[in-house]
Amino acid sequence: IVTVGDSHVRVIGTVFDVLDDGGSLTVAVAEGRVGVSSRGSSGEIRLLPGDRLVHSAATGATRIEKIDPEQAAAWRSGYLIYRNAPLSEVARDLNRYFPVPIALDDLAAAERFTGVLKIDTQAAMLGRIARFLPVRVDRAKDGKITLRGSAAGP
Repeated sequence: IVTVGDSHVRVIGTVFDVLDDGGSLTVAVAEGRVGVSSRGSSGEIRLLPGDRLVHSAATGATRIEKIDPEQAAAWRSGYLIYRNAPLSEVARDLNRYFPVPIALDDLAAAERFTGVLKIDTQAAMLGRIARFLPVRVDRAKDGKITLRGSAAGP
């Protein structure tokens, strides 16, 4: 049993991923089954391959989404897989890998990304995103990185 915040994840012979990003718990299942329960809840939610549970500790809200089972553990092989994901989610994931955080303006945040990103350098990963979406990478003199959207395309 893995305890994350107010939730418990019980392994039932499986391959899965647990992410606690400060107030939100995400559990994604690639193989087998996983049981998730929260403090104060009366039951356990069972997840199967291709299920992703997202639980907000602040609101107590839980939702279950369908994903490609390979997406759950792709990072272990050096890749991140997205299907119609908000660019803010992609940036949040990248911010776990690199010391310089990525910010987004409103136009960039409205973009959605589908694709596979090889985990290598921050510059290479941002370059790939900028080739496929109408965004540009701005690097300030102080080193801050902002993805800026463009209605005109990449």
